[in-house]
Amino acid sequence: MARYIRILIVAGVLLAAGTISFTEWSFKVTQTPELATDIKTVVPEYSYNCITKQGVLPLDVDGKLHVTVWNIYKQQRDNWQEALQEYSAGSQLVLLQEANLTTGLADYLRSASWQVTMANAFKFLDTSAGVMNLSKTSANKTCAYLSMEPWLRLPKSALFARYQLSNGQELAVVNLHGVNFTVGVEEYEEQMVKLERALATHSGQ
Repeated sequence: MARYIRILIVAGVLLAAGTISFTEWSFKVTQTPELATDIKTVVPEYSYNCITKQGVLPLDVDGKLHVTVWNIYKQQRDNWQEALQEYSAGSQLVLLQEANLTTGLADYLRSASWQVTMANAFKFLDTSAGVMNLSKTSANKTCAYLSMEPWLRLPKSALFARYQLSNGQELAVVNLHGVNFTVGVEEYEEQMVKLERALATHSGQ
């Protein structure tokens, strides 16, 4: 595994016409990054910006690491669960964008063996949406980030996580749902700068 690898995952927003109703009663938007690791219910408790754990096991297996990256499109495809199982088979880390914590996804996560971390971007009808990390082992540290879409006024979320490796180093991983409904690149650059600063503090893979 090469030194100083940075995994930066950028996924564009996909919105289907007529699928979202922009009403005050349906959306709950926060300016504070919210993070949860105990995804057992459809409405988990988001109470942290960063979570740190001690004594975690290495994420890789004998120096090998398989990663799956998928914009799950709010599980709007009928075969999302079968596809997720197929895509993630053999992976130690799965990075999801546009995860919608419906009852179906919550049930799948409870039955699977993944360690789950989710950054809440917003809630629609009390259902969280955002980016999600599924991993075979917990991260040493995970932090949530938010950036606001200038036109839609809905936040985009990101996770910055550090996973232990078998060689004694840490792997830095960024799971990002990027800002893209904008004129120019100013807001997008602001989102990148936040994560660039986090990556600059990292020493390892």
